[in-house]
Amino acid sequence: MAYKFESLPQLRDVRKTIPRKGAYSKRRTAINKLTRVWHHSLTPKLAKGSTAIAFANYHIGLWGKSVGYHIIIEPREVINTPNGKRAVIRYCNDIDLRTYHIGNSNDFGLGICVAGDYRTEELDEATIATIADLHAALVEDEIGNDDKAHQEMPGYSWKPCCVFSYEATFRKIIADSKPIIKPVQTELPEFYKVQEGDTLWGIANDDIRFTVEDVIAWNPGVNVKNLQVGQQIRLKPLVKETIVRKPLVLFEAVVNSDRLNVRKGASATYPTASKALTKGDKVKVYEIKDGWYYIGKGQWVSGSYVDKIGIKPVISKPTPKPTPKPKPVVINPKPVIIKPVGKIVIKGVASAAYILSKPDSNGELIIGSIKLGETIDISGSVTDYWEVIYKGKRAYVADKFGQQL
Repeated sequence: MAYKFESLPQLRDVRKTIPRKGAYSKRRTAINKLTRVWHHSLTPKLAKGSTAIAFANYHIGLWGKSVGYHIIIEPREVINTPNGKRAVIRYCNDIDLRTYHIGNSNDFGLGICVAGDYRTEELDEATIATIADLHAALVEDEIGNDDKAHQEMPGYSWKPCCVFSYEATFRKIIADSKPIIKPVQTELPEFYKVQEGDTLWGIANDDIRFTVEDVIAWNPGVNVKNLQVGQQIRLKPLVKETIVRKPLVLFEAVVNSDRLNVRKGASATYPTASKALTKGDKVKVYEIKDGWYYIGKGQWVSGSYVDKIGIKPVISKPTPKPTPKPKPVVINPKPVIIKPVGKIVIKGVASAAYILSKPDSNGELIIGSIKLGETIDISGSVTDYWEVIYKGKRAYVADKFGQQL
C-alpha cells in the first residue's frame, strides 16, 4: 500500500538502489503497533560519510545485510519544497521489515536516523522541518503509536542516543499533552547483555565513558568479533584494590584556540568527546603522549592548542652540532624479501578495500586499493589487520574485509 509519508517532496525512495548483501526478515508486529525509534549517527552532519549509502556499506560489514534503519534524514542535502527548505529523506527499507537497529526490540521498532553528531552540533531549521513533516505523515499513516529515543528502549538506558530532544521538533502536532522528554544519561552498568544486531563498535563508540579498546581489555575471555545475543560483557574495569590514588598532575594548561575538540585517544583519528573546549578554558594535564595531553576521564587534547600556566619558555643558546661521523659504505646490500604465508580474498565491501601503509584507519595512510573478489598474498597479521605484500612491501588491509584462503 502507498503511505502518505512517501509523497513528501523531500523524500527519495532508495529501497531498490541502496547497497545490499542480504535480506531482512518480515516483522511480526502490526504496523500500527510499532514504536518509532529515533537515532542520530554520531558522524558530523555535513561529512561525506553522513549518508544512507555510507551507513549501508558500514552495516553490510557488520551484519552482511544492509543499512539498519528504515528512514534516514540527511542534513547535508537541503532542497527547496513548496513548504520551504527541507533536509532530504532517504527511504531505505520497507516498513514491515525487522531491520537491525534496536537490539531485541527490532521486531516492533521503526528505525529513524537523523545524520549528525548532536553531542556537539545543533539541529538546523531545514532538518527540524523535515523531522516535523515526517512525524506528521507517519502519524497520519498510522505507522506506529509511540515515539522513543534509542536510550529509552529496553536495555539501552545508559546509552546517550539520541542527545537532541526529538519530541521538541514536532511537539506542535502531538495529539496529547505529554511532556517533552529530553534524553538523560543514566549510570553505566557494570555488565551489559548483548542484544540482536549489537556489535562492539556500536556499544562503545557512542559513549565517552569507555572505548572499544577498554571493552576488549575488560573482557579477555570474550570473542569480541562474534558477540552472541544474551551474552554479558563488562562495561567497567575490575576493581583490584580499594585504595583510591589521585592521579599525578604534571601541570595545568589553558586553551589558546577558539574551539578545541576533545578526543577519546591521543590522535585526531579518535572520536570526539561530547563537549569541545573554548579559549580560556583551563585543564589539568596528567600524561603526555605524541604531542597530546591527557586531561582525565578518558579525554585527550592536542598540545598545540594549549599553553602551560605559569611556566615561561626557557631560551637557551643553541648547542653546536657535533661533527657527524662518516657513514659506513654499504656495498651491494641484499634486498629484503618478504615471504608470503598465504592469501586472502577481499570480501565484505561494496567494491574495494583500502590498502594502508600502517595498521591504522587514518585516511592519510591509504596507498592503494584492492577490488572485491581479488586475492593478495599475506605475510602475517596484527590486531584487526592482515599484513599483506603490496608492490614488494609490507602493507595492511582491515581483517573484516579479507578471508584467508
